[in-house]
Amino acid sequence: MNTFKFYVFISYSLELLNFSFLLYQVEQLQRRIAPHLLRRVKEDVARDIPPKEETIIDVELTTMQKQYYRAIFEHNHGFLMQVC
Repeated sequence: MNTFKFYVFISYSLELLNFSFLLYQVEQLQRRIAPHLLRRVKEDVARDIPPKEETIIDVELTTMQKQYYRAIFEHNHGFLMQVC
């Protein structure tokens, strides 16, 4: 293994360890605050609330919106970076 690949591997390993530690910290925090959270379901609080209704309205995208959508869809980072 050449030196560059070794450093890339070490860098990736350290990032993975940092991410794993952050996940561990989040889980510990969630466990500690769970007894203090009050979670209620809508049906338990107010039974007279009607079920949610959704209305879907189709709209036409503008030319600029279409260009951005296409760039995101195709992972065209060059186009997206032009805006920054």
